[in-house]
Amino acid sequence: MSNNFSYKVGGSLTEDAPSYVVREADAHLYNELKARNFCYIFNSRQMGKTSLQVRTIKRLQAEGIACTTIDISGRGSKNINSEQWYAGIVYTLVTNFGIANPSEFIRIWWKENSELSPLQRLDTFVEEILLKTIQDQIVIFIDEIDSILSFSFGCDDFFAWIRSCYEKRNYNSDFRRITFALLGVATPSDLIADKIRTPFNIGRAIQLNGFQIKETLSLAEGLREKMENPQAVLKEVLAWTGGQPLLTQKLCDLLITSQNFIPRGSLEAKGEITVAEWVEKIVRQQIIENWESLDEPPHLKTIKDRILMSKHNTGALLGLYQKILQLGQIPASDSPEQIELRLSGLVIEQQGYLRVYNRIYATVFDLNWVEKALANLRPYSEALLAWLASNGQDNSRLLQGLALEEAKNWAANKNLTEQDYQFLTASQELEKQEIATALSLREEESRILAQANDTLSIAQYQAKRQIRIGGGVLICSLIGAAIAFMSATNQLQEAQEGTRLEQAGVTALQQFETKQIESLVTAMDAGQKLKKLVKDGRSLEKYPATSPILSLQTIVDNIREVQQFVAHQDDITTVNWSQDGKYIITASNDKTARIWDLSGKLIAELKGHQAVVFIASFSLDGKHIITASADKTVRIWNFSGQQLATIKHQDYIDSASFSNDGKRVITTSVMPPIEKVLDGKTVVSSSNEKTARIWDLSGNLLLQIQEQVNTARFSPDSKYILTASNDKTARIWDTSGKLLRTFAGHSMAVNSAYWSPDGKYILTNSDDSYIWDVSGKQIARFKVDNKWAIVDAGFSPDSQRVFVTTPDKTYVWDLSGRRIREIKNQKVLSGDAEFSPDGKRLFTTDNTIKVWDLRNEAIKVDDLSSDLLAELTGNQSNPQWSPDGKYIVTFGQDKIVRIWDLSENIPVTTVTINSKDDITGASWSSDGKYIVTPTRKSVLVWDSLGKQLVRFQGHSDVVASASFSPDGKLIVTASNDKTARVWDTSGKQILLLSGHEEGVEYAAFSPDGKYILTTTHGDSNSKTRIWSESGELITTFTARGVTWSPNSKYVMARFDYDGKTYSSLWNISGKKIIEFTGSANSFYGASFSPDEERIVTADGSIASIWDTAGQKLSEFKANQDIYSPSFSPDGKLIIAASLDNRAIIWDTSGKQLVEIPHQSMVVFAVFSPDGRRIITASDDKIYRVWDVTGRQLAQYKYSSTFVSPVSFSPDGQYILAHIQGNSPEQNKVLIWRLDELDGLLARGCNKLKNYLNTQSQARERLKVCWGK
Repeated sequence: MSNNFSYKVGGSLTEDAPSYVVREADAHLYNELKARNFCYIFNSRQMGKTSLQVRTIKRLQAEGIACTTIDISGRGSKNINSEQWYAGIVYTLVTNFGIANPSEFIRIWWKENSELSPLQRLDTFVEEILLKTIQDQIVIFIDEIDSILSFSFGCDDFFAWIRSCYEKRNYNSDFRRITFALLGVATPSDLIADKIRTPFNIGRAIQLNGFQIKETLSLAEGLREKMENPQAVLKEVLAWTGGQPLLTQKLCDLLITSQNFIPRGSLEAKGEITVAEWVEKIVRQQIIENWESLDEPPHLKTIKDRILMSKHNTGALLGLYQKILQLGQIPASDSPEQIELRLSGLVIEQQGYLRVYNRIYATVFDLNWVEKALANLRPYSEALLAWLASNGQDNSRLLQGLALEEAKNWAANKNLTEQDYQFLTASQELEKQEIATALSLREEESRILAQANDTLSIAQYQAKRQIRIGGGVLICSLIGAAIAFMSATNQLQEAQEGTRLEQAGVTALQQFETKQIESLVTAMDAGQKLKKLVKDGRSLEKYPATSPILSLQTIVDNIREVQQFVAHQDDITTVNWSQDGKYIITASNDKTARIWDLSGKLIAELKGHQAVVFIASFSLDGKHIITASADKTVRIWNFSGQQLATIKHQDYIDSASFSNDGKRVITTSVMPPIEKVLDGKTVVSSSNEKTARIWDLSGNLLLQIQEQVNTARFSPDSKYILTASNDKTARIWDTSGKLLRTFAGHSMAVNSAYWSPDGKYILTNSDDSYIWDVSGKQIARFKVDNKWAIVDAGFSPDSQRVFVTTPDKTYVWDLSGRRIREIKNQKVLSGDAEFSPDGKRLFTTDNTIKVWDLRNEAIKVDDLSSDLLAELTGNQSNPQWSPDGKYIVTFGQDKIVRIWDLSENIPVTTVTINSKDDITGASWSSDGKYIVTPTRKSVLVWDSLGKQLVRFQGHSDVVASASFSPDGKLIVTASNDKTARVWDTSGKQILLLSGHEEGVEYAAFSPDGKYILTTTHGDSNSKTRIWSESGELITTFTARGVTWSPNSKYVMARFDYDGKTYSSLWNISGKKIIEFTGSANSFYGASFSPDEERIVTADGSIASIWDTAGQKLSEFKANQDIYSPSFSPDGKLIIAASLDNRAIIWDTSGKQLVEIPHQSMVVFAVFSPDGRRIITASDDKIYRVWDVTGRQLAQYKYSSTFVSPVSFSPDGQYILAHIQGNSPEQNKVLIWRLDELDGLLARGCNKLKNYLNTQSQARERLKVCWGK
């Protein structure tokens, strides 16, 4: 080694510097410029851009190409105007190309052309002087272009001019000789900020990566004289620096200084581990510890300043970086925050993901540094951290009043972290709730105290009047007053407790979004406290709080989490099921793996690894466990946790798994460095290439495959091995190592390859995916339509479909190449997917884990909402189906394993009725024991548990409606075949009602069962017929939308005339008795009172009550149009839906009692049969249940093409809904049970049964589950 060798720390390297590292970018930039292509190198600072420029200029000049550099940063940016700046550029070009005396040129030529703008003069100079004077090819490097972005006169014109030089090549051949290379910390979109102008969309991007081990022979020369095996040392250097040029040069320089280096020979004696320890010691002592004083030349400070001095984005950048630290990586995108973070140099994009650039950065700028930076940034940091520590449940930490106002003012115009937004939003919501609660409580307190004072005053007054009667009466009066006041005090205390319970119910619902079991515990606690308050048997509307009921109903109907337990004290890395589904294995950063049963009981702990364990799985027969660790070992254990074998590797282990027969193990790992002797010198070469090895269960090596392996898997029958390779192929080998088949066709490295479960097909993934049969024949090719790398792929259990995931989409194809699904993911935490064991479902991951229904074979790309079966929230990772497909297990950053039940549809229904016959409606029998559903051409009768009892056929077209007779013995049906029919419940046809001119859309018995009403399709010409129970036609009249009166004397009908809608009252002989008209002449419904003496109608925004003689009794007005008015069962109240997203309750005098607001238009609202509840349906596809004071008790979301009709069961305990999906298979009937408080508590205890068995604190808290 020459004594002149030195490492260059800071600044650019000279053209002949011995420590210059030649990278791929050297050849790329040189070749592109020589080919006269405009180029740009945009990267973070201190990546070697200027050194590359110096080296490239020398090479180009040697080829006779005229080159020069314009350094923007050297021209100044403060107090400079465009005139001076453009003159300076011309001055530089004149000087460097030797065109003329630069001072005289500027004094004469520049000023003589002053009538032109500065940019026009630059353009004229280049076209008329530079290109005429220099006849050779010209390359102009413009360095530090980010400096121009801060100029007061803007930079759009300058970069637009560079683009124009490129465009002039089309008509001026001289411009084909001039080429520009731009270097700096920027992006192409930064160069022309004006979005109206054409963007800077020319040029070739030159990717300037960090140093790779194969490129660093020049750096090894500096180490060779002072230590053995310099390549091994350099490998450890790159392990810390990630190849970042300045840090790599700096660390190498530190290693060879006299006080640091280890004398020649001692490293070899101590082995490579000593090298690693020695390098780590130097890094920590001389770079990381007290880094701000050791950071010369400034490098880490530069990164810190770029992050912390961003005017508005500091919070967002810190939050994004914090997420990368926590998760290890996140999918890359082109968001402004990600671009800015990449330009800081702190993170790097690799294979579509953002990762921390190197270990030094990750150590210096760790989570503690981020939290301190955020704390210094936020004025409310302490409160935020405490709130986050409580998982967002401690509302006492939220801001209120002046503190909240100050925080909002500080946050204005800033991009904050997601946690900041959540905290500030929660603070504002709490403040709103507390203001509303305080006002309500104040009103209630005032009312109760006023009532108590009135009671006391009256008692005192009466006592004074009775004083002459005797002292005993006086004492009795005062005692009575005291009792009344005590009662008022108790009412006040109950009101205050009710307020607390209301808040607890709301908190439980909010908590449910991220922590399902915890939210149920919260709701149960509130529910048991409410139960104590209402043990006096009071009616529902007198409950002091109802949100505990709402939260319990919502949570028990929708909860999927059935068990959770803390698995480790350090981060969990993986979780897997045993094949029988009885056990779970977890692995952790705590160097252990653990086996659990489903209750959370620890079965065995696998100890022995010396570093993080990142692979842990059962053999198929469940007898053995395999683990892999960063300690470079794979270990095999029995079920009790006894270690059976240790399989050592020389480098990082990538994968480890059993063969299906459980007799062998296959691993892939990075190949170790290889020493070769070249020209008498020992050279160490290292790469990231992997090798596959097969071992027996005793740890004996059986086979090694060294073919640049990325993945290796046994075939389902354990007889063959499938490998994917960087050489663009996949291969099949037998277990002796004989190559049987090669699959070639990809244009890039094959990243992964999978067997189909039946062993007949192969799936290979590169930038596209191929399906092959095992003979090597290509079956299908799947091309993803975006730029992202393929992240994951796999076969369905029946081997007939595949999924392929990218960070932004998941695709499902069949083997013919037909795309069945295209699911868009949010570009966060995305990539995982897996078919369920029955192949009917698929989960995907992004911000949440989504489970999709694949049973509908129709191709779906856009609207997949009806196929979404479940969404598991709470920042969960590594989902795995249980072998029976009933459960998914996940883990989170909170070190908790969670088990989710996927066996039921959500919300949980008491009954779900499905039929392939395309259900068109549903209705109850009068006793609530049976349900009848019309379908396309048949009628189905079910019991209340959803068991099909009878199918009867006879109609030749769609059956539009079906309903029971009042005694439940008969069923009447209406069909598009222009008939109505009456059947007994066994399916025997009793009557045929024919003679309709159009299809019959509706048929119904009268309440007394003596008559049948039918209505045909049509608007103005729709016909209604009334028949006797024997099938004799009684009358026909023109009307539609007909309903019976309660005593069967009348029918209410709707008819259209002259574009308007009217309502009318008819008797059963077909005589019109009353025609209701109003100011709007547009009736939106009418209904009878239970006693049949009154009728309520809706006419525009006016509701009117009439007697059956047509006399208007009262009238009341809403803000907007109302429709579907109806009486309560006792006839005292009226409810209607309003176009302004409300349901409204009035008394019969027209006084508005309750207003129930919704987020979208209310389609209908009806009372329950007992009048205690109300159900509403709205355009947001949610059914909501309320008490008569307007407090919500339950809600049910559903997926339907239309807002579906819904009805209470005759006893009011169930809700029946006909759900209309996007296909006949998705049409179904759902029945939900409306539980009282006791029933909800019982259901909650059942849901928590397993959890409470292992959680003593929760068990003690929820005494209601133990009968206490």
